[in-house]
Amino acid sequence: GEDYAYFTTQQFGELFQLTLETGAVEKIAQLDLTLWGIAVAPDQTVYVGGEGSTVFEIDPESGEVTREFGQMAESEYYAYDLFATAESVFVGVGNTDNSGLYHVDRDSGESRQLFPELFPDFTKKIDHNERYVQCHGNHDRSLVIDRDALANGEESAAHVVEPLPGQFGLAESASSR
Repeated sequence: GEDYAYFTTQQFGELFQLTLETGAVEKIAQLDLTLWGIAVAPDQTVYVGGEGSTVFEIDPESGEVTREFGQMAESEYYAYDLFATAESVFVGVGNTDNSGLYHVDRDSGESRQLFPELFPDFTKKIDHNERYVQCHGNHDRSLVIDRDALANGEESAAHVVEPLPGQFGLAESASSR
């Protein structure tokens, strides 16, 4: 099969598919809201985060919204970044009191905030590898989650990484010399 990349036009609600082999770009979906984050699951299902911290599942073949998971958090406007696995969609939400990392079970559609007591931070970016998910939050704080431990319900699944003392202002003071 062909390899694809996906991107949105944010405020215009358009989702595009780029065929990497040929460079061809095709608009595959149009939603009537601002789109932010995007993720592709291993089965090639596409997920987008929209305004109101809503998450949508989109069939890349038809461009149809196949599921709407609803609002991740009350009073939150942004679903900034997403990461999808075979079982889950991780959603970075931020702007007000309900900021943080949210988890959507792809089978049941249930969503919940992960570790709100540890990491109630505005979450704009999510990095990941085979085992860990890292969420970047306020003031360079990060939440690192062991996906295996999370799946097993272990309390030790998450750790907050704080910036080093004196980290802020280093670039500014170095450039002002």
